This record gives sequence, structure tokens and C-alpha cells, in this order.
Amino acid sequence: MLRLFIGAELPPDCRKELALIKPKSDKKAAKTKWVAAENMHITIKFLGGCDDDVPDKIISALADAVSNFESFCFRLGELGGFPSLKKANIFWMGLAEGSEEMSDLAALVEKGLMPLGFEKERRQFHPHVTLARLKRPQDLQEIALNQELDKPRGNLIKVEYVTLYKSTLTPNGAIYDVLERVPLK
Repeated sequence: MLRLFIGAELPPDCRKELALIKPKSDKKAAKTKWVAAENMHITIKFLGGCDDDVPDKIISALADAVSNFESFCFRLGELGGFPSLKKANIFWMGLAEGSEEMSDLAALVEKGLMPLGFEKERRQFHPHVTLARLKRPQDLQEIALNQELDKPRGNLIKVEYVTLYKSTLTPNGAIYDVLERVPLK
């Protein structure tokens, strides 16, 4: 059984910059599981557990779904939290530009994978990069206000393909492996 998801990759320099976003106090950091730089991405669709023969079918369906979708650029934006920044379980950075294109791409991926039996996501798609997962809800407004993030926010990031990832859960955290990059138009 493979644990799979589809995402948009971030360039290494952007991931390194995002990995620097942490509170200055160790007190909050102790209750937080920060995402390793090499694992940062934008999840387009989480697929969950799949049989070993399914990736080829997913790749084919993705190719059909996104082959006419134009490459586009996005820019990272403000920090946020789910369900809110004041009571966050997830700490993230959203998109300042390209959010509509990313949402359109996600809708195409969603539609393209439905014939394979993947259910439509119930929650509205909100493109973001997960920075941390919190053990207990926390108020992260102060952390968000104290960050100087000019570099990642200033970079335009081009999306030229969608990536099928395999996620392997380990005691030290998840390991993400690229199974395939499916090009956009």
C-alpha cells in the first residue's frame, strides 16, 4: 500500500527561506512539529493509501487532466493558520499571486482523478505551504507579525508540472519521494 499525494514543488532556495520561519522562543517550538525544508510543497490533492498498481493510472489520468493547462507563476504571501491564526493547529504561508490558477489546477486534478474512484474533497481548496503542525491549538499572531519574509514573498515561482509524491511515515517524520512529474502545457 502506497500513501500518495499530488503537489506543486517549491524551489530549494524558497524552501530554505521558509524553513527559517520559527518563533524566537523555544517554549512555542517545543509544542510544534516544523516541516523539514525538503518536504515543503503545495498539496494539490491528498490521495491516501493506494494499491501498488495505481500510480500508473494516476499518472495517465493526470496527464489527460492537465495537458492543456498553461504553466503559471505564483508568489507566496501572508502567514496564516488553520482553522485560524489565533487558534492554529496548522501554521502556513498562502499565495499572494497565482491563487486562482492554483485553484483551477486543483479543480482539474480533482475532476481528472474522480473516474479512478478518488472522492471529491469536501473542503474548499486553499493553496498554501504547511510550515508547522501544532500539538495543541496556539495563537500564532505574534510569530506571524514578527517575521521578515521579503525574500520568499518576492520570488515568482513557476509551476510547469504537477508532482505525484509517495509519502512514507517514519518515527522521525514523513519522507516524500517524487514518483513522477506530469508536465503542464
